[in-house]
Amino acid sequence: MSSAAIFSHISPRHHEPGSAQPEPDTVPAGVSAPALLDNDDIACRQGTTLIKLLLDEYPLRTLKDLVSFWLAKGISLAHAESLLDSCVESMDEALNFGQPTDTCMEHLTRNSQIPLLFNRESTFNSYVAQFSGHNSRLETLGIFLSAVARATNDVPFFPPLYKTDEDKFRLRKLATRLSDHALEVCLSLDCLNDLQLAFQYENFIVHTFVDGDQSYSSWRRLGDVIASMLALGYHERVETRSRIPEFLVELRQSAFARIYTDDKEVSIFLGRPPRLSRRFCHFRIPIALDSFELPAPGTESNGQADAIKIDYRAGCSWAALCAQLKEEILELFIEKNRENCVQRASIICARAEAQWQQLPTHMRYDVGCLNDYRRSPFERDFLISARLDHIHISFLLRFVLLNSMAQPDDEMIQIAHEMLTLVVQAVLARDRLANSGTGLVWKVIFYGLPASGIILLAILEQRNPHHFGGLSRAKVLQNLRILVAEIQIGALSHPREPNFALLTRAAQTIENFLDSEERHDHHPNGQLNTHPDAPPGQMGPWASNLNLEAWDFDLGFWENLAEHPFLSNLEFPT
Repeated sequence: MSSAAIFSHISPRHHEPGSAQPEPDTVPAGVSAPALLDNDDIACRQGTTLIKLLLDEYPLRTLKDLVSFWLAKGISLAHAESLLDSCVESMDEALNFGQPTDTCMEHLTRNSQIPLLFNRESTFNSYVAQFSGHNSRLETLGIFLSAVARATNDVPFFPPLYKTDEDKFRLRKLATRLSDHALEVCLSLDCLNDLQLAFQYENFIVHTFVDGDQSYSSWRRLGDVIASMLALGYHERVETRSRIPEFLVELRQSAFARIYTDDKEVSIFLGRPPRLSRRFCHFRIPIALDSFELPAPGTESNGQADAIKIDYRAGCSWAALCAQLKEEILELFIEKNRENCVQRASIICARAEAQWQQLPTHMRYDVGCLNDYRRSPFERDFLISARLDHIHISFLLRFVLLNSMAQPDDEMIQIAHEMLTLVVQAVLARDRLANSGTGLVWKVIFYGLPASGIILLAILEQRNPHHFGGLSRAKVLQNLRILVAEIQIGALSHPREPNFALLTRAAQTIENFLDSEERHDHHPNGQLNTHPDAPPGQMGPWASNLNLEAWDFDLGFWENLAEHPFLSNLEFPT
């Protein structure tokens, strides 16, 4: 409860006897009312120039065709999915059928200052009508442009717009630049609302593709999204507000769950503290079903689990539940009492396993090959993403319990091997997958590279040359070779894409290791053999400088690993 919110409970009739009942809420408590439009001709002219620059080179009709083709692949904007169709359909009127006037940006800006009205009885169509067609706003344009930019990532070849990578990158850059400008103007108006947050979130996701997951720009934008979400009060019990229609309750719960999840994953990936704590939030997921939430002791599921549809909402709910456990694991890294740490880790492990068992069977990827699952591309991607999220919890827990990060035990090796195997399956089946919430490159760098790093560390520091976590040498090295090959042929990243440096350096280091393995004899029973150059378990000064953390598998890790005595004497490919 904020100090400002106290006054929101004081009705005007308390001051003016006989006055009418206040109108239903149009914006959450604590958010300022729209200010009058400043006569900022410069911002409008800049926006109009960007719009004309984009549409002069890429006709609006074909941009809409690109988005339609992208949607037909089963992909969409994860959070703004329900809003996207209206935004796409509104572009003709908003941009004068591809021939924008000098006042189109001003018109969009003025509309963005008009509050979005709703009450408990509001329908989704009546709500959407307020930012569609003639009522189109900057947010409408921004969501459409986010879809255009995202489509260029999932549709590698679209002749009406681009036939080469250079043309594709140019379109993505122009769409992102215009989207950024629209967002800057939106934020300057100080008119926060549900639509603007949806636009702001999708713009952040676009920047993870444009700038990269390690980019400070992307990380800063996530912080801005979190600030907007908290200002709107999405961390509170939004479902208890009587004047909010059900579709908005779901939209707000989805926004919180996605932002909360992204905060934890980016925190783990970058090695930075999370910025959104569950301790100050009412944790709620979009699908509050027994199949996701563990039933009370002595009770059973309501039997609706098998009817749950595999979609973005289900993926968002599962990812948020996993993220909640990951936040608890991050807290263990600063736990100074070893006994308490072990005890809490055991509890988290049990909860993670129970949570996995509660996931409906048609949403679980347990055994076998991905191709054995006769599902749509979206559903197959969901299955592997859900399993990776679950295994990642075990991966982080083992990090907490290891005595030495540079000397993973058998259980850690087995977890890493399963995680890498899943990533390799996804890479090989990429043409039969559709982004269900996380892209293939993110799966590789967030799950695959850490797993590969652990496996390499384990091989380099083998204490028993005849035993390697019960795994065969052939299978372990096969996964590493496949991952390296797919990176090197450019299947995952282009030199102009932001994650190219990390992927390339990791591939070079792994390939260097594989080359060194091939130059030594192997034990005849097929198990991994240690190098004869040095006694096993003695990494020397290199290990003392490793200083691994749970998330420390970025570019610096691979550069450090390349300096290992077994690898540094080999030339890297150019």
